[in-house]
Amino acid sequence: MKLFRYMNLRYDSLKNLLVFIISVIMLQSFSTAQSLDSLIEEAITNNPQLKSQQFKIKASEFRAESINNYPAPNASLEFSQVPITNPIFPTQALSINLGLSQMFPLGDKLGAMTEVERRNSKIEGTVTPSIKWILSEK
Repeated sequence: MKLFRYMNLRYDSLKNLLVFIISVIMLQSFSTAQSLDSLIEEAITNNPQLKSQQFKIKASEFRAESINNYPAPNASLEFSQVPITNPIFPTQALSINLGLSQMFPLGDKLGAMTEVERRNSKIEGTVTPSIKWILSEK
């Protein structure tokens, strides 16, 4: 009889231990599912394709701002027919050319180019959600 009680007690303690282990595993699986969602979200935000797409959008916006300005002016200085024998006191013919040029676009070309770049940046922005969707489906 004593042996039966001992075996019954041992069986109950094993059953309790088994229930405890199963409950711990189940609780851990629920917490893992929640952290798995956050890991997927973090992986999507740190994806190189998405990062490059965001940089393309920013570059397109900056390009739209910079196109609206005139191009930089060009300056040039040219020396021709400099005498080699006595360059300090030239007695021969000496030619010096100085040039300055600036390009002015005709009509509203700068405004049209700016509008094209703004539209390109909007198009780049519409591609980002589709990339996120494709990455979340993988």
